[in-house]
Amino acid sequence: MGSALMRDLENAKKIMKALVDKFSHRMSVSCKIRVLRTYEDTLTYILAMQETGIHWISIHPRTAAEESKVPARWYTVKRLIDSGLIKIPVLGSGDLFSPLCIHKYLSFTGASGCILARGAIHNPHIFKLKARLLDR
Repeated sequence: MGSALMRDLENAKKIMKALVDKFSHRMSVSCKIRVLRTYEDTLTYILAMQETGIHWISIHPRTAAEESKVPARWYTVKRLIDSGLIKIPVLGSGDLFSPLCIHKYLSFTGASGCILARGAIHNPHIFKLKARLLDR
């Protein structure tokens, strides 16, 4: 979900619902969001997306304005998951640069998984390293 579209919840809901209705019988439908200014606004947004029927959601714990200048707020993802209101798998991202970071993130937040951006760009072997750690 583009951060500009996140400013228009009703339109975002219509788009996601249309995607779910058209494609969910053949593939999973998901969306990636950034946190909004408040926890409450972010939770409201996530629950609205969940109501559209998406299969999973990815949460990036920075606002669009923050970019990577601010450390990712993993505790926000944890708090959202711990609310018990999100019934679909939650994936997260933000400052995941090593297998150890990934392990710490998943353990701390309770997320179902993670997605990588800068961590994979800076170290494309991160996936191989993580696989080796899982084999132990």
